[in-house]
Amino acid sequence: MMKIPFCKPYLSKEEINAVKEVLESGWITSSKKGEEFEKAFADYVGAKYVILLSSCTAALQLSIEWYKKKYNIKKVLVPSITFAATVQEVIHAGLNPVFGDVDKKILLDKNENKTYDSVITVHLYGNKSRIRWGVPCIEDSAHLIERDQCKNNSNAICYSFYSTKNLTMGEGGAIATNDEEFYNWAHQARHSGISKDGWKRYEENGNWWYESEFVGWKLNQPDILTAIGLEQLKKFDKIQAERKRCVDLYNQLLGQNNKGLHLFPILVEDRNKFINFMKESCIGCGVHFLPLHKMPAYKQYAHRRLANTDFFGDHLVSLPLFPGLKNEEIEYICSKVKETNLLIK
Repeated sequence: MMKIPFCKPYLSKEEINAVKEVLESGWITSSKKGEEFEKAFADYVGAKYVILLSSCTAALQLSIEWYKKKYNIKKVLVPSITFAATVQEVIHAGLNPVFGDVDKKILLDKNENKTYDSVITVHLYGNKSRIRWGVPCIEDSAHLIERDQCKNNSNAICYSFYSTKNLTMGEGGAIATNDEEFYNWAHQARHSGISKDGWKRYEENGNWWYESEFVGWKLNQPDILTAIGLEQLKKFDKIQAERKRCVDLYNQLLGQNNKGLHLFPILVEDRNKFINFMKESCIGCGVHFLPLHKMPAYKQYAHRRLANTDFFGDHLVSLPLFPGLKNEEIEYICSKVKETNLLIK
């Protein structure tokens, strides 16, 4: 059998033609394509405003900076099972991460000690995490995009359009918010705090004058990548339906009950042995994620035992999941999983 990759982007001629159109336009950085995507994505997730950015890391960065400015936050409750960006941006902002344990669904659990004044909750694997904590909350929604997700929601919600994500631009991210003040600040902060970006200055009726009104960052997204995202958004419901087909078949064949549509995690004994066997069987697997509180960069912030996190961190493996993964390929993958006799149910 041919090698089954862990992930494969769902791209076709529509994305290729959209990029070609941008290249031929002569304007390849940020312009009207970004505004078009922001409006379409805001309509999809039910937000008043969307700020398109260069990554989900950038979305977390600006959200944390805004919460620091607006709410004077100092200690942020975060899970340890997450991508490093979730925690690194807390530290870059001069704040203190407080590692919380996860529950049996591998989602951030409430820290009864209440040693925090804000929260970054992570919708891991595409599973909806708790979004109301009684303190200012930022949602790391890199793994989850839902229709009307942002309606009646006061949180900053951060999305990823990285190459492996359900909706991809190759690289990219966004913040969805219902807070007009935050939107206006972040919209300007992403372009070095300048009063007008390049497109506004050089479009047909633009004016060359600009000012740096505050110190910002360089986090805008070019139209070359945004064009891909616009085409992806048009077919996003189909992409999700394809992922659900895969998840449903995995659940049926492996006796699991996974709901998220971004990754399909399982628990195994002897992870090295399992991944090596799957590799020899031409199947790509991943690990999402190794606990951050055990890593050299972050272990200084670990101040209590995280029993569930430690267990999951030792046993998690992610199986291939992407649109276009064939049923017979999933059947082959599941047969090899069972052959290992290492699956924990």
